[in-house]
Amino acid sequence: MSTAHPPEVLIGSADAANVLGVSVRTVHRLVASGRIVPAQKLTGPTGNYLFRRSDVSALAATIRGAA
Repeated sequence: MSTAHPPEVLIGSADAANVLGVSVRTVHRLVASGRIVPAQKLTGPTGNYLFRRSDVSALAATIRGAA
């Protein structure tokens, strides 16, 4: 019997902003600065980002630890 790993939960920029306690614009700035790397960038006119919830949670813990 194999032990399958659960799929990684992906969240959008708005949800990432809520987890981090910042605005969506700040999330986009964090991407531009390389502090967080999106798991995926969607195609289309908006080109929304999707983030791994675990990455966002880790960054939130780092930010809270620095405060």
